[in-house]
Amino acid sequence: MATYFVIPSGNDGSPGTEAAPWATIKKATDTLVSGDVCRIKPGTYVQPAGVPGVRFGVPWLNPVNSGTAATPITFEAFDPSDKPIVDNNNNFGETPLGCRERNYIIWDGIKIRFAGGASTDFSNAFGETENTAVNIRGASAAVRAVGC
Repeated sequence: MATYFVIPSGNDGSPGTEAAPWATIKKATDTLVSGDVCRIKPGTYVQPAGVPGVRFGVPWLNPVNSGTAATPITFEAFDPSDKPIVDNNNNFGETPLGCRERNYIIWDGIKIRFAGGASTDFSNAFGETENTAVNIRGASAAVRAVGC
């Protein structure tokens, strides 16, 4: 179990420590394993242009691994009073954040901004749900979006 850090001015080639954080949440979703925590520092994280989102099957920020009941994978705001923003970069209103076929994932304190600058918070999404801010579908279980 490890704790990693992300800040927009970081570097995805770094080890993801607080002293040498990653630059993207995508690096975290591709790396974290059961029991790991990603603390996301304030800033705006933009979905690259042309990267398909949920309309094409899998959200941009879809964890690669699942956690367990005892050791979930957690993505959380470093500072809950200054939530990081995930911006979908005008990708047709698609949700950039989600969970497809993954279990025991926690998203805590993340703000989603859509085309035109509008923003949406999501909260209390459990199991199979889809709304404008987060997509949790398929055989996913015990996925939580809280404090967002």
